[in-house]
Amino acid sequence: MTDGEFEFKQLGGEHQGKVFSKFNSFCNQLKNVLNVSVSNDSDFLTDINRSEEGLEVESPPGAMFQFTGIPYPSDDGVDGQKLHIGAVFEQTIIGRETDEGIVYETSKSTMRVVYLKVLGGRNPSTGIFPAEIKNGYHFDFEFPPDDGHPIFHVQYDPESIDLEVLEQQYAIQNEEVVDLEVLDAPRVPSAPVDVAGLTYMLTKELPEEVEWPGKLTGELEKLPKYPNECYEPDPQNNQCMLPEWWYVHASEDSDLSGETVTSRTMDSFSNST
Repeated sequence: MTDGEFEFKQLGGEHQGKVFSKFNSFCNQLKNVLNVSVSNDSDFLTDINRSEEGLEVESPPGAMFQFTGIPYPSDDGVDGQKLHIGAVFEQTIIGRETDEGIVYETSKSTMRVVYLKVLGGRNPSTGIFPAEIKNGYHFDFEFPPDDGHPIFHVQYDPESIDLEVLEQQYAIQNEEVVDLEVLDAPRVPSAPVDVAGLTYMLTKELPEEVEWPGKLTGELEKLPKYPNECYEPDPQNNQCMLPEWWYVHASEDSDLSGETVTSRTMDSFSNST
């Protein structure tokens, strides 16, 4: 698909307010449902600005979402440990004209996530947790994608959230982990992960699984959607996920043939031989 086929309407001030309200409302409800906090006591949970590409919605400058008490196996694999997860997001929102009016769509997004192991209680004088960075990733989406990039992908990145942001809430004990050279590869094909996708992912980690979308249903429906072109053509309809499928949009000459799908998937799973 060429850039010309992906037309959108420049969104003005009226739409800026509407998009901001949709994201802020979702994030407020997210705080209530999952007891998520936001660092630096920001008055608003999202920030929004206009650019040539669309409306840029992101976490407030210097702030991050904090998900606490997410259970994971301990390093020795015996006793469980509860991690804190920091997350910041950036999404570019465009408007597409339809018979029903302007529809908001996401044309680009980055979700940055850091997993932290808390080593003790808050310091009584600073209110900060001692912690170690255990993992970090960023999930990217851009449409149309660059050549060779999966349309949705994830990369290992322990420095995905700046130390100065983390250190508002945590005294990081292993800063050397962010000094390691991290390659800009591989870009691993992934499921679409934006602020809503990350929320879903984390609910599946909770010991008592939170109903999804549950109380978030109304707010979730208001958020901008991914363009339908991200899923067209649809060679995986009723099939298994194939890595090839996530690359076919990167070049207008690329495609995933029916022969490839047939050779890599089965119409149904059974124990028959």
